[in-house]
Amino acid sequence: MARKHQVADFNTIDDLIAHAARELGATHVLIAGPETRLYFP
Repeated sequence: MARKHQVADFNTIDDLIAHAARELGATHVLIAGPETRLYFP
């Protein structure tokens, strides 16, 4: 079954990172200046 898309709004980058790790399975975060990258297995 296909996953439904949901829109999420975050107040801080920390909230976004926590959500990505908890709900989406992100394993690593790289923050380099204005760029933030989330890595998934």
